[in-house]
Amino acid sequence: MGTEVVNPEGQPGHEAEPVDAFPDDPDDHEIDRYRGFRRARTSRLGTRERWLLVASLLGAALVLLIGVGPRSAVPWQQKGAPAWPGADQPAELTTSPGGVQPGTPTPVAPSPGTSATPTPTPSPGGTPSPTVSTTIRPTATVTPVVTRAAPTSTRPTQPFTPMLIQAEDPRNELRGGAQVVACGRCDAGARVRYIGGPNQLVVRATMPVAGVRTVTVTYESDGRRSLLIRVNNAAPMVHWVSGGGDWEIPATFSFSTYLPAGPVELTFYQEADPAPDVDSVAIG
Repeated sequence: MGTEVVNPEGQPGHEAEPVDAFPDDPDDHEIDRYRGFRRARTSRLGTRERWLLVASLLGAALVLLIGVGPRSAVPWQQKGAPAWPGADQPAELTTSPGGVQPGTPTPVAPSPGTSATPTPTPSPGGTPSPTVSTTIRPTATVTPVVTRAAPTSTRPTQPFTPMLIQAEDPRNELRGGAQVVACGRCDAGARVRYIGGPNQLVVRATMPVAGVRTVTVTYESDGRRSLLIRVNNAAPMVHWVSGGGDWEIPATFSFSTYLPAGPVELTFYQEADPAPDVDSVAIG
């Protein structure tokens, strides 16, 4: 049976709940939460440390495999075998200033366009020693091209002196019925007449140098006439003149032509009609 409880007023009531002698303190709840956090953190740290330990062990095992693997894979790297094939052969002898020493490299100075590549040479003890081998590569050589101007002639040109030749000069040639006649008003007092048909006057001269010259002819005529002039064997040139209207009055005409160096012949003639008389010929 339950205990009947009488309240202070003396009235019957329900059974009272047990009373805690030590009520909960708020600080106790904070301490419990802190302890739970520490336990969880300690548990997490322990897991990470375990993983780090496993990773370290795996790394150490991998290093051992790498270090042992190649040696076991190479058949000649066994107990008592040379370091590589051919290492048990005698080493090459190279000459140095101190004498002949086995396996000693001889330095070779590379020339332009040459590269030196070290090649291992095994020594008697099985330790490779480098030797120098040269590889010659062609190099482009630039040769300067010197352009020289073509030599020019430095021979001095002989100057040309103008000359005057009289028609009646005895060195000239009168062909056919051409004649010399006196003329008081003509140059040097005479001229050559009756030029025409078979009658011709050939004036001769010697040219010191070749070149284009101006030829001036002094003549006399009483009216309009034509005169043919041929230089050496060239084609003739035709010149029409009017004259001064009298056989005693001199007149002139000029033309330019090429005269070669050496002897030159100027032939004055007219094939059908009478030609004017010729007084003198000037070449300039």
